[in-house]
Amino acid sequence: MISSKTLRELGDLWTEAADALSIYFEPSPPSELSQREETTLAKERIQQAIGTVGHLQVVGSTAPRAFVQRAIEAIADMEGTRGCAKVIFAAPRNNIWREFDVPGKFGVRVDLGKAFTIAPLVAQQENQPRFGVVLVDRDHTRMFLLAAGALSEDNECLAGEPQKLTTPGARRSSHIERSKDDRTLKRFRAIGSQLLRARERHDFDSLLLGCRDELREAIEEVLPPQLKQHLIGHFRVDPATTTLREVQEKAEKVIAAHDCEELRELEAKTMDEAATARVGALGLPDVIEALARNEVRMLLLPDPRTRFTQGAGLCSKCGHLALDSGKQCSLCGGLMRYFTRADEAMVRKACAAKAQIRSLRHTSAHPEKEVGAWLRFRIEPDIRQALAS
Repeated sequence: MISSKTLRELGDLWTEAADALSIYFEPSPPSELSQREETTLAKERIQQAIGTVGHLQVVGSTAPRAFVQRAIEAIADMEGTRGCAKVIFAAPRNNIWREFDVPGKFGVRVDLGKAFTIAPLVAQQENQPRFGVVLVDRDHTRMFLLAAGALSEDNECLAGEPQKLTTPGARRSSHIERSKDDRTLKRFRAIGSQLLRARERHDFDSLLLGCRDELREAIEEVLPPQLKQHLIGHFRVDPATTTLREVQEKAEKVIAAHDCEELRELEAKTMDEAATARVGALGLPDVIEALARNEVRMLLLPDPRTRFTQGAGLCSKCGHLALDSGKQCSLCGGLMRYFTRADEAMVRKACAAKAQIRSLRHTSAHPEKEVGAWLRFRIEPDIRQALAS
């Protein structure tokens, strides 16, 4: 994880020389290739992604070949960073080189301009929920924590877990079977109580359940009501044999579906509520306007691999946010900094306003339409006009 202070410092950089180089490189999934073959492929992939950045002209500036070559070498040497992406920020004239290995889904992205590309990092790291993933059957319990794209096994959340159940002898009467079923339900209740305590300790924000289909109803039925409201989904799995990678893939699919449902809920609420009472904003113009008025509680952005095609300006003096590309702020007359991708301006504005930022786990062909926000309040149109006057 990169500290909030470091992200703010990187976000504050603005260079008229337009030599701020941002590189995101997410390795390919593990394969049967040898380390040497994978290193060769990594070099080819980053060189292809960078393309002609070494010659790219942006407002009369170029990215020095030495920095590009250094980035290629850093990415080619990514041994031991499975599951992490390489993120590099470099600005030669400001003598800046920052290199990070961070978990997350970033794809391969290279940007050169007047500011560093920090929106993908902020969206995945800042104010992100922590997901508890519990795998349960009659004999096994495994606990995982998923945060900012990184999954780790953490069975300390279930300290004092009940012992594995056994039935001595080969003969099993119906009485013994009923007794075992009773003890199994007691075990599920005990696990539910342990999970509730972990949730109350803020070990995780939301819970996912992994189990065999035939056990799902019995497990969910005995979970404490206070915990059930944080259960966002279920996936089919064998807790005894599943791998870390399988758990993450299945958990990410459940979370993606949940995030999409959140966006649909926001859209429905925005459309259904009266304009004077709604607490949602959808679409780039509406969200930009709400951010400019400091109404936003939570900014919802598409997957960081999605690219905005429309830009936005941010005043360097008063922080006013606007879709137009004018050079002067319409409020204070200060200098407007224009970002060619609107999400970069929105993220900086949201951070300054201490709004939460969520990254949805699906890419979008039309991010300008799908960006959304939950609002703290909505200023009445007549009040807004009075304030403006």
